Amino acid sequence: MANLYFVDRYPQEDGLHTVHADGCTLVPDEDHRLNLGFHDTPRSALNDARRFYIRAHPCFYCARAWQFGLVRSDGLGRDDGEPSPWGSTEPVF
Repeated sequence: MANLYFVDRYPQEDGLHTVHADGCTLVPDEDHRLNLGFHDTPRSALNDARRFYIRAHPCFYCARAWQFGLVRSDGLGRDDGEPSPWGSTEPVF
């Protein structure tokens, strides 16, 4: 099922632009975000955001609702044996 995604237009202090899923409580106001449209996967939304901002990364909070319930605590992959959809960009919990 496709979800709507956004990326922050303005970077954080560390220069990163955050990608959010629609419904995230941290999605910035309309004038501070770029609508990435609907994507079937979070990875697709992240790749799209990186066309605009090379330093885009997933939101720590709403990303958990996307895929991170399956990510191992060492960040190397998912507990089901599949590689992580985020590659090396995922946060380690």
